[in-house]
Amino acid sequence: AKDAMLPTLVEPDEITQANQLNFLVTYGAMPFGAALALAMTGLVALASQAGIDLDPAPTVLVLNGFTFFISALLVWGIKMPERVERPAPEGDKASSQSAVEGLLTELREGLRAIADQPLVYALVTGVTGVFFGAGIIVAIGEPFVRRVLQRPDHDWFTMVTAVGGGLLVGIVSVSFLTNRFRLERVYPVSLVVTAVIATVIALQSQWVATLSLGALLGAGAGLAVVTGYTLLHSYTADDSRGRTFAAFYTATRVATFAALGFAPFLAGSIDVITVGISGTGEANAQVALTGVRITMLLGGVVALWFAQRSARAMWR
Repeated sequence: AKDAMLPTLVEPDEITQANQLNFLVTYGAMPFGAALALAMTGLVALASQAGIDLDPAPTVLVLNGFTFFISALLVWGIKMPERVERPAPEGDKASSQSAVEGLLTELREGLRAIADQPLVYALVTGVTGVFFGAGIIVAIGEPFVRRVLQRPDHDWFTMVTAVGGGLLVGIVSVSFLTNRFRLERVYPVSLVVTAVIATVIALQSQWVATLSLGALLGAGAGLAVVTGYTLLHSYTADDSRGRTFAAFYTATRVATFAALGFAPFLAGSIDVITVGISGTGEANAQVALTGVRITMLLGGVVALWFAQRSARAMWR
């Protein structure tokens, strides 16, 4: 509802900046949250040395709850456009049936509206596929850092901080790039580059290189998300905007949660695969591919496949 309502709150030529600010305040806090989690680990260690038994989880949860309270106060002052209420059918049973049927009808109409608009279809399918690939990477990112790269537990927060910092840079740089290039060019390039970087990360074994690529991954994702949402706002017809965004959010959430459930199962089901590489000297070299690495690679390939399909449709 929030994103579908955005074009009614700002002028058409301000949608890019509005989306930029929207994602900046939404995801821009991610590196600070990861840094806070990393700092809490060090704080617990210092408190333990001083003889103080400190549990970081309740403290972080209280801080997180306080941020929701601040958000509620900020949203409270926004003047929303008036909504015309539809008369509800008489009777509780009729109302219940109407609510369920109305939800399914809205979803079907949203999917139909997406299918009837080729550019919107390319945007939605591209972003949904990338969300599925990103869900796989997020689901097994921590075991990838710990078991494949053999890093300590707290380095996962370092990785999240790097990705979040890159995301912040990508979101901030949207205006700079869109003032020089068309949105229809920035979006597909950033989407494909992000998917390529995700695939390359799955093949990495060096921590510094992985950390650097993680920052680039975040920057590409920030560019792709802001420009993608701006294009979706621009190309979606006003009479189907709410239904389109409802179907879009349903598709991305289903794809993300499916990936979050599928990735750990797949990673745990695959044994170590040893691949031989010939022509490397007296003996053939062997590379061990664990289930976590293979699943990470699969996430990158899935994201790349959907990204290039969306990019080809946008580039025409």
